[in-house]
Amino acid sequence: MEGGWQRWTPTQAVVHSYYDNEDQMEDQDQGFRGRTSLFQDQITKGNATLQLTGVMVQDEGSYQCYTSTITGKEDIYININVYGTRNKPRKLDKVQMPPLHC
Repeated sequence: MEGGWQRWTPTQAVVHSYYDNEDQMEDQDQGFRGRTSLFQDQITKGNATLQLTGVMVQDEGSYQCYTSTITGKEDIYININVYGTRNKPRKLDKVQMPPLHC
């Protein structure tokens, strides 16, 4: 499978890329470094679910997931909204965004 995620902006920032049976992070946008992963056991099934950690307000926006397998190609577009508590800072332990499914 080949696939990945892009942030849908004028520059189409690379969030996560996978081909040749491995993660390809050379072109990954600096803002996503060390915060993304795919579920390796699902990739051969055409599942490019993205795990994004350390979610920030700046992550809000439109994203494109693209996959290509021997059975075909698929593009999915999603919008991510980031909500927080304003004026009430608090410490949260191990808060993580649910995986983004593609």
